[in-house]
Order: sequence, then structure tokens, then C-alpha cells
Amino acid sequence: MARRAAGEAPGAIPSRKSAGARVLACTEQNVNAAFELANVLVRAKDPGEAFVPWGEYLKAQPAPLHAQVKELGAAIHAQFQLRADRPSSHPQM
Repeated sequence: MARRAAGEAPGAIPSRKSAGARVLACTEQNVNAAFELANVLVRAKDPGEAFVPWGEYLKAQPAPLHAQVKELGAAIHAQFQLRADRPSSHPQM
């Protein structure tokens, strides 16, 4: 999705621009999830009522965060691999 937003074809090696767009997309997802939780917590009538959705949020968060880190790591790795595969513009001595 972020690659399409950045104007890259699916399967293309991510550029710095698309990697940055992906970081922003991940940040937006995480902030939206936090605001959804905040909305639920504000409506809670007592602390006990707030702990249930908070606990569910804490249990659910590692999976999307892990997926985001894995995706971003792959994008960064691909960017470095692309640079390593390019011939150097500096003359060898």
C-alpha cells in the first residue's frame, strides 16, 4: 500500500522515500489504535471497567508491531542490498 502511495510498482525494491512512507503508515496505524483505546478508556465508568480493554489492547499490540518491524527490516535490508549490488563510483586502488 505504501509503495503504491509512493508511486512504486508492487515487488519493486523500496526506495528511501517509500520506506519513509511505510514508517509513517505504521506510525499512523499505531496512533489510531492508541486513540481508539483512549476513547474506550474515557468512557469507562470505573477503573475496573477500564482494565479490560486496556489488557486486550496490550495483548493484541505485539502482533501488529512485530509485523511492522519485520516489514520495515525487510525494506531496509533490500535498500542496503541494492546499494551493495551497485558498482562503486569510486575507483579502486
